[in-house]
Amino acid sequence: MELYGSGIGEIINSFKSNGLLEPDFKEEFGGFSLYMFKGHTEQFLRKIGLNNRQIQAMNYLYKEGYITTLKYSTIIPEVSEGTLKRDLSDMVKKGLIKKVGPRKLRRYELIKK
Repeated sequence: MELYGSGIGEIINSFKSNGLLEPDFKEEFGGFSLYMFKGHTEQFLRKIGLNNRQIQAMNYLYKEGYITTLKYSTIIPEVSEGTLKRDLSDMVKKGLIKKVGPRKLRRYELIKK
């Protein structure tokens, strides 16, 4: 039998080892609640090879749910459209986002796991 509360450390370690943001624990309603946050840690995103632009895109996706090439170009205006498209394609290949819609109306959404 485990000690009261000792499983919380295991939960946190499991989140961290899978590159997820650490959950928040709150005592409420005569017990406790666990709040999970969308997204991955910046450390995890770097570990899988994302660059600073892609990390900015992921942060936008966590907030808004989708991104277009046009929107990405307003977030990172100093980079060519071709480079931004390659960034997004790389994120698709890594299984982080998916393409939605025909080419002219394409947007990219987070893959919900």
